[in-house]
Amino acid sequence: MDTLCFMNIIAYALLISCFKASMAVSSIGQSQILSDASRTTLTSKGGNFDLGFFTPGNSNKRYLGISYKKIPKIVVWVANSVNPTNDSTGVVTVNASSNLVLTQNNTVVWHMDLTRQAQNLVSELLDSGNFVVRDVNEANPKALRMVCFGALRK
Repeated sequence: MDTLCFMNIIAYALLISCFKASMAVSSIGQSQILSDASRTTLTSKGGNFDLGFFTPGNSNKRYLGISYKKIPKIVVWVANSVNPTNDSTGVVTVNASSNLVLTQNNTVVWHMDLTRQAQNLVSELLDSGNFVVRDVNEANPKALRMVCFGALRK
């Protein structure tokens, strides 16, 4: 009986640790980063899509992409398909010039120039698969779309 109880405690602890390791947010602000080394991902609020770093097949290159959350390994959009990173040092930020930037070891690998600047930007992965960068005070991301790319467009 004690062995069964101990096994249940171990299984529960593993389940909780896996849950914590896979926790993700749907948006990042201007002062935050999305880091490949931390294995952090953005997950749309409804859990339809993930944005994060991945390595396809037998490659040793790293890419930033949007994939279906519920259908593993189906990538629907890749930011740096022409210029992958060589290791897990990739970092995504919205810089002071309001540009969405992917860097590796402080070198720009990929960037998206936004159409206008805002005071307080947030990057958000929507349940449509679109990744938008907008002013944090804008309640409707469709109303002030600064950049939009991803799986599905509405």
